[in-house]
This record gives sequence, structure tokens and C-alpha cells, in this order.
Amino acid sequence: MVTHRLLGALALVLTAIPISACGSAGGGGTGGSSTTASLCDADPRAMTYAAGLSQTGTGGSLKVSLVDAMPAPPALNANVWTIKVTDENGNPVTGATIKLKPFMPDMGHGSSETPQITPMTTDGMYQVGGIDLFMPGIWTNTFTITPTSGPVTTAVFTFCIDG
Repeated sequence: MVTHRLLGALALVLTAIPISACGSAGGGGTGGSSTTASLCDADPRAMTYAAGLSQTGTGGSLKVSLVDAMPAPPALNANVWTIKVTDENGNPVTGATIKLKPFMPDMGHGSSETPQITPMTTDGMYQVGGIDLFMPGIWTNTFTITPTSGPVTTAVFTFCIDG
């Protein structure tokens, strides 16, 4: 009898929680078009997406700029990004080997997809396809760049993906 009362009370509490508390459409902490709070609005770890968003790599020798994202801001499921890699003087870095590791630190797992990175031109631009951000929450996206000369560098972009 007590179990039934407890389950009934729990059901009442759960039905009182607005669906918006579980997240809304959109991504990157922008919250979509809804005026209700989203999963990502209050997470201070999330970067706000904007074309040209840049991160200086470890050691300060390389900079990675997120030139474009499809969709923009980054969102649930398939994403394609265009990045530009430059050295400390702003010169394009070409011929680098680049890997991307999307990872959910709160869940302790990454994506089952391996992003494919393809040089686009000789001006340090690379296309990053196959980015599968398949769950709502914080995703750290770590680029590891191995230039033709110089040290290996990592740069991290952290986005919150609403669901």
C-alpha cells in the first residue's frame, strides 16, 4: 500500500515538470527559438558558437578557427565543420595531420563515428565531416594537429548540445 502511494506521489511530481526542463531544440547554448530554459543555458563550460570562434593550441604555437558549421550552431546528430589552422604569426598551416575526438565528459564516452578531416585548399582550411554529436549535453571536441614541422598541438572546442 505504501509503495502504491509513493509511486502515485512520484507520478504527480513528474507530471508537474515542464518538458522544457529536459532541453529544447537548438544547440551550442543558444537554446533555439523557445523562451524556456534549455539544458545548455546554464552550463558555464559551453562555448557560444560564432563563425570565426578560435582556440589557441597547447604551447601557443597553433590556432584553430571554426570558420563554419553546418548546422550552425553545432546540433544533435550529424555536423560538418570547416576549420582554419594558422601558426603563431597567422600563416596558414598546410599538410598537417589532424584528428578530432568528440567526447562527452559527463557520460564518459565519445562518438562511435570517426570524423574525417580533409584539406580543402592551400590556405590552412580543412573540412571536418562525420561529427556525430548523438546525445544532448556537453561535448568536448579535441583537435590534435601534427604539423609537418613543429610540435603536436591540441585545441578544444566545448559545445553544449540541446536535444
